[in-house]
Amino acid sequence: MQNVPATVFYFPTADALMAFHRFDVTQTHVCQGGDSVALWTVTGYDRNSGQNTALADFHARGMAETFRDMCAVVSG
Repeated sequence: MQNVPATVFYFPTADALMAFHRFDVTQTHVCQGGDSVALWTVTGYDRNSGQNTALADFHARGMAETFRDMCAVVSG
């Protein structure tokens, strides 16, 4: 698996996920080493602002979907 992007989390603690709801997975692409590489982003809607916010990026759809489901459980 050449040019696999790293998994990146955009929040400080699992407790921070409670500020979000309605989690989604969307596919994007990044240019890495001259190649276009698929990236799966988990987003959630901020309960206070209503903004859709990126929470994490994964190189595999299944990983992103599992994380999305975990976010829904944690955010209660």
